Amino acid sequence: MIILRTPRLTAHLAVAALFGSSLLLASCADADTTSNTSSVSSSASDSPTSPVSDSSAEGTGAGNGGTDSGASMLPSGSSSSADEAGQGVGGNASETEEAPKTSDEAVSEAVNRVNRDYPNKFGGWVFKGDTNFDSAADLTYAKVEQAQQGNAQYETLLIFFHKGEYLGIDSTYPQQVVSTAPSSRGLEVVYKDWEALRDSGDANAAAGKYTSTVTYYWDGAQVQHEGRIPNTGL
Repeated sequence: MIILRTPRLTAHLAVAALFGSSLLLASCADADTTSNTSSVSSSASDSPTSPVSDSSAEGTGAGNGGTDSGASMLPSGSSSSADEAGQGVGGNASETEEAPKTSDEAVSEAVNRVNRDYPNKFGGWVFKGDTNFDSAADLTYAKVEQAQQGNAQYETLLIFFHKGEYLGIDSTYPQQVVSTAPSSRGLEVVYKDWEALRDSGDANAAAGKYTSTVTYYWDGAQVQHEGRIPNTGL
């Protein structure tokens, strides 16, 4: 026998309709709130902000001033950075300027960098105080040596700076700097010429007889060199 409970069903539908209306009203209220929130977020994102740019350039090569192009790991221009502050909401444009790095700070950062970028198998590179760093000069250097040295034939790197900013190193070929001296154009560097020593057949004790002199200078845009960078065949 089938029993129809129409009144109870109608009551359920009425209750459902009532709650449905409440849910619909709540949904509309939430939608309005969301719309208002989105409007506020949109307004905030449209507000002007202070643009900040930070750029740096690093390349390789010492230019065409020397006889051995590509021997030097120097960029075609100096590394630079700029911070600019634009006019924000209710504010005026302003400029911030970083204080120049001290010699210790700049050299320490550069030594860490060459140990990362140009590692060696002799305990890394160590700085022993040989530098003429000057944050106002076009070209200055800091010399590092391989940490572990078994004899008088050990490798060095010259780290170059322009206006206190890291530029690069003198060469990725094995080199040993015998001496550095300022010249009328820049920096005069005397290297041991291990290739010439090898070809001569002389003992290592005669290494001091075989050298090559290279002058590094700043041409207004990049580092150039004159003279033969040795040991490119080692």
